[in-house]
Amino acid sequence: MKNHYARRLFLIAFLLLAVTNLFVLLCVYSNRSGEPEALLILTERELQAPYQISEENSGLFLNIIWRSIGKKNELYRFTNWHIPGWLDAEKLKSLGFDIDTYSEKNYDDRHAYSRVKECFVVLEFNGETYRTHLKEALETLQSNPENKTTQNLYKREEERVDALQNYDTRLYAVDAGIDPQTLKEKYADGSKYIITKAQIRVSFTPGTKEVYGYISRLSVGKVHVPRKFRQVIDPILHFTHRKGRSVRRDETITPHPPRYQVKIAYGKRYEPWIISIESFNK
Repeated sequence: MKNHYARRLFLIAFLLLAVTNLFVLLCVYSNRSGEPEALLILTERELQAPYQISEENSGLFLNIIWRSIGKKNELYRFTNWHIPGWLDAEKLKSLGFDIDTYSEKNYDDRHAYSRVKECFVVLEFNGETYRTHLKEALETLQSNPENKTTQNLYKREEERVDALQNYDTRLYAVDAGIDPQTLKEKYADGSKYIITKAQIRVSFTPGTKEVYGYISRLSVGKVHVPRKFRQVIDPILHFTHRKGRSVRRDETITPHPPRYQVKIAYGKRYEPWIISIESFNK
């Protein structure tokens, strides 16, 4: 009797695993069928390996690095990269948020402020938003000439400009919507714009009674590296082995110019996959 029960459990588990794998394969096929929605050449600036990976799971994923520009007069305009200046109350309304429920009296209502909505966001690559960010950083640098009183500020701005020019991502969130086709009509260039899904939340400033949104994360925030490309990228990352984990050596995580480029595509489900990886150090 026990053996019969165990066999039934094994069969159920096997069928569940088979159905799950079949569903995953169908999703992959559906995403990659036809022409890609977007096809771009990104570098290590936009697609970065994690600091460490578990050796129990030898798969490698590259994290999609993005940012945005905050409100014009915001003190942390360039550091609150997940709070775009354009994601204001009116934009939240267009995304289906009932912002009238967000008021000072229910500011402490955690349930109200924990609501998340999956929307479509537009990521612009190496475009006007990135150039605006770099231009403003250069102007700030030039307005603070090096002297004793502003030396620390000058050094920080100098480092920020250097990072923007050479190391930081050039992917910027520039818009959001609930209809991907409408966004596609506006951002039709698939070599410049990515339309993908993201989790958006609402926040509230009690003093100014301002409602604004922030992008908590991309729904698919990383992309798998196929085994055939590991021979290209593994020597670049220089993983060492420590207690069941592969850890990148220090020299591979300090700021540096990109060492590889990735041809990446986004498909019908607005999810990415890697087409090729090339090293810059051939």
